[in-house]
Amino acid sequence: MENLQNQNASSIGTFLTSTNAPASNTNPTSTTAVSTMENKCKQLKVLASRKRNVDDKKKSQIWDHFTKLDGDPTTPRAECNYCGKDYACRTIINGTSNMWSHLKVCKKFPFVVDKKQKNLVLEPNKVGGELGDQSVGTLKAIGYDYDECRKALVKMVIIDELPFNFMEGKGFRLFSKTLQPRFDIPSRFTVMRDCLKLYVEEKERLKRALKGQRLCLTTDT
Repeated sequence: MENLQNQNASSIGTFLTSTNAPASNTNPTSTTAVSTMENKCKQLKVLASRKRNVDDKKKSQIWDHFTKLDGDPTTPRAECNYCGKDYACRTIINGTSNMWSHLKVCKKFPFVVDKKQKNLVLEPNKVGGELGDQSVGTLKAIGYDYDECRKALVKMVIIDELPFNFMEGKGFRLFSKTLQPRFDIPSRFTVMRDCLKLYVEEKERLKRALKGQRLCLTTDT
C-alpha cells in the first residue's frame, strides 16, 4: 500500500514539473521584440494614413496646371505648366491663392479671357421697302462693361416695376451667370441706391432740357 502511494506521489510531482517547464523556459527578450515590432507597424500605418491625407489635399484643381518642384522641402515651390513661372506653395503660409491669381493673367494659358477684347455682334434694324419691313443687320464691336450692365439692370427694374429682391432669386442668378459669367449680380440694396442715383441724374437732365421754357401739364381726375 505504501509503495502504491509513493508511486502516485512521484507521478504527480513529475506531471507538475513538466507542466511548469515551458513557462520557466519563456524568453522575456523575445516578447519585448515582438511588442516593439507591433508598435513600429502601428507607427508606419499612422504615417501612411497621414501621407494619404496630404496627397489628397494636394489634389486640388490648381495642380492640374502647376507642378511641384524638387528642392528644399521647408520652402516648396510650384511651377506653371504653361509659362514656367514658379511660386511658393507652402500649404499653411502661401496656400494656392497666388497660383490661382497667376492663372487668370497667364499669357500662355489657353483659356484666359482678355477683358479688353471685344466681340462682333449683329445688331438688327428694320428698314421699310416695297416688300415690307426687311431685317437688316449691322456689325458692331461690343466689349463687356460692368457699369453698363448695372445701368441696364436698374432700367429693367424701373421699366418692369420689379421688386428690389428680384435679382436675388435663384432663377435670375442662373440666367445671368449663363448669359455673362463675369457679371457679379449686386444686392437689392445696391440696386436701390443705383435707382435713386439714376433718378437724380434724369431729374437734372430734364431740368437742363426744360430750362428757359414754359411747360403746361393737364391731368384728368
